[in-house]
Amino acid sequence: MNDTPLNFADELLVRDQLVQQLSEELYQLMVQHPELFVRFYQARKAEAANAEALRLLQAQVQQVEAQIAAYQEQILAYQQQAQNREAEMNDLKAQVIALSDRNEMLERIIQEMPEVYRQKFSERLTQVKLKIESLEKKTVNCVPNCGICKPSWPPKPASNNSRD
Repeated sequence: MNDTPLNFADELLVRDQLVQQLSEELYQLMVQHPELFVRFYQARKAEAANAEALRLLQAQVQQVEAQIAAYQEQILAYQQQAQNREAEMNDLKAQVIALSDRNEMLERIIQEMPEVYRQKFSERLTQVKLKIESLEKKTVNCVPNCGICKPSWPPKPASNNSRD
């Protein structure tokens, strides 16, 4: 393979001749069969229109994908809000249960209070009655008119004479 400048020039000459020959044949074909070129031109025109339609469809697809991404973000945000609200509802339910239990306990205590007060009063009254009984026993055992066990109740009216 001895490529010299002469060989390149020869190759270029051959190429130019081939291009010229193809151009002439193409022109002859166009003159003899113009319908082929009309169909070729229409096909190229349709291809260009299809390419434009494809470009428009690709732009629409990108817009739809952007909308889908935005909707997915909104869905995720709504799901997060729903989870937060559900957690808050569970907390509130637990608080309601706790407060209901406390309310029931307080109601029981309030209902039991009169009984508790009756018991306390009864216990105190029993102590007072026992004290009264013991005092009465002491007074019964006392010798009448001894002067030591004078009942101080009801008090005697005060007299005007201080030497009674």
